[in-house]
Amino acid sequence: MESQTACSPINILFADDDTLMHEMVMHALDDGVFKVTVVENGRQAVDYFTAAKWDLVLLDVDMPEMNGFAACLRIRQLDPDVSVPIVMITGLDDFVSIEAAYLSGADDFITKPITWPTLGQRLTYLHRGNQARLQLQAQMRSEQALYEAIPDSIVTFDSELQVRKLHKGMQEYLFADLDEKGIQHCTVVAMLTDVLALASTEQITASDFTKQITLDGQSYFLECRLAQREHYESILVIRDISQRKQDEEKIMTLIFFDPLTGLPNRTFLKEQLTRDIANCERWNRVLALLFLNVRAFSKINETFGIAVGDELILEISKRLAALLRNYDTQARVTVEEKTGLSRFAGDEFAIILRDVSDNKDINRIVERLIGEMAKPFTIQGHSLVVDLYIGCSLYPADAKDVGTLIAAADSAKKLSRQEPLIPFSFYDLSANKLAKRQHILESKLRHALENKEFSLLIQPKFHLSQPAVLSGELLLRWQNSELGAVSPAEFIPIAEQSGLIIEISEWVLEQGCRIARQLQQEYGLRVRLAINVSPQMFLAKENFLGYLTRLLLRYQIPAAQLELEITEYVLMQDESETVNTLLALQEQGVGIALDDFGTGYSSLSYLTRLDLNTLKIDRVFISTLDSERSQKLVKSIIALAKQLGMEVVAEGVETQAQLQFLQEMECDYAQGFLLAKPMVISQYVDFIGQNFPDKLPAFT
Repeated sequence: MESQTACSPINILFADDDTLMHEMVMHALDDGVFKVTVVENGRQAVDYFTAAKWDLVLLDVDMPEMNGFAACLRIRQLDPDVSVPIVMITGLDDFVSIEAAYLSGADDFITKPITWPTLGQRLTYLHRGNQARLQLQAQMRSEQALYEAIPDSIVTFDSELQVRKLHKGMQEYLFADLDEKGIQHCTVVAMLTDVLALASTEQITASDFTKQITLDGQSYFLECRLAQREHYESILVIRDISQRKQDEEKIMTLIFFDPLTGLPNRTFLKEQLTRDIANCERWNRVLALLFLNVRAFSKINETFGIAVGDELILEISKRLAALLRNYDTQARVTVEEKTGLSRFAGDEFAIILRDVSDNKDINRIVERLIGEMAKPFTIQGHSLVVDLYIGCSLYPADAKDVGTLIAAADSAKKLSRQEPLIPFSFYDLSANKLAKRQHILESKLRHALENKEFSLLIQPKFHLSQPAVLSGELLLRWQNSELGAVSPAEFIPIAEQSGLIIEISEWVLEQGCRIARQLQQEYGLRVRLAINVSPQMFLAKENFLGYLTRLLLRYQIPAAQLELEITEYVLMQDESETVNTLLALQEQGVGIALDDFGTGYSSLSYLTRLDLNTLKIDRVFISTLDSERSQKLVKSIIALAKQLGMEVVAEGVETQAQLQFLQEMECDYAQGFLLAKPMVISQYVDFIGQNFPDKLPAFT
């Protein structure tokens, strides 16, 4: 120890996230002999290693950001000559941990608890041994290449690439076919001859190279080094590195993949996000990161045990992977191109969604995720239902680097955790507010019928040339005790997306028939009522014709008192069957109106194949009648309908000028706030009494 003091101190880099360990090591090592620099994690250790010259590196196994194994492997990559000894400090003394330490490139390991009095001597002797090793390596490098490679196989070629000498070393199995094929034609030598011949022909230097070769059905990786001893002689040193390749693959698997599920881990995720963000920046694309947590997973572990919890995590990962594979198949791309699934932590998964078009894409995937997870898992005889809470962040809207993107997704996930009724949150506040609003609406909408929150209003339609003709349109309204009045423009799309629209449409049709009967029986008014029919209702309802016929019979009203308003989307689906259904309805006397004409495909082919009763001009054209272009369009639509024998309804009439123009164009019907607002039945009856005192129920 005294001789060491006279020399320069031993420079030690020590990495451990435990500040107590920092103090203990500093106390145990004589500062006259050792100079210790401490860092708190593996990533800092790698950075510090490249910034200075070190005599020894001490690495704790369990550290944040980068563990000891990963740091050791990276340092060995930075120090290919293995000039600095690495000592792993671990509380684990099992064989697997020790083997992992050596496989990552460690020279020694120290198990906890550490014997502090002998630590300094142990490190001193390790340093002395390393110095002796470095000196010996320097001497060995000055010797001939033949002595360096004695454990390896050595093949000596002459200038004609004929084998002059073969040294098998400890790799005789590489030359098992030597006796059968001869030295010049055995598999390994023939491969080396081809490489040298190719190098000579193309006038390139074949110094160090690796070749994969198959012998008796087994694959080997051979590391080959060429030494030119004389101008007429070439020496190839061959080393079987197959085991090293396997070990490297195992280490990479430990570093980048989760041992339970086999999914990429958080280290892999961060590196993948780095690559994805670079691609998004280059190609101006959007990327979404989803964080998924299993709600109350700790209770599952506590109730059923860790083994059940682990199996549940494995089954969740399989179900998620299968769901994403199906999504990518539909998108006609590979899983790696479109999505990326990883296990970020215990019960936390991450999904990368690449090339996102808009938030609707994300919502669709999230809905499927939640729906799939709602299906029970059977684990060791237990039926378990998983409830997810999910957060989403977007590149570049929410973050432009990996760390911030992950933090944003985690923050959004915490919002979902705080709101059990809202399992999905965007980090972006505006998008999150919209998603939250939509989820609340859907949740309330599911109980609106049973809570009797829906009502129907009648908006009168005025015949512009025959005022005595009574007709109106039934409009659906929703009044919730908590949300108040919700606009149809807001809740109808949600009802259609969730499938609730069919049940709601059934209620509307039945209530519409009831209102028609009430107006006829109680007030003597035969009013033609127009009812919007959802495309889903029309297409999904088996035998829609029979269903509507039964309603008319039940309420004892003439079919001519109903007019069904459909959109062009209905006409586009299963055209022949749709046309037959519509024709059958018209034969019974039900009126068919084409709603929102001009805003969809506006295909004239539908008008030629179907004898529709009514054409409704969308309010967007009526609201812009002050422009000459809109006037020409409306005039053309009215003329077209007249030529085809159809009545025309203009909706959204709000000014006297609009009404005057429609009258001049001989439009049949008009409706809008200028004429009358939507009203309940009693108000409608009063309205008829005031405007048509004779109450003549003329009907065409």
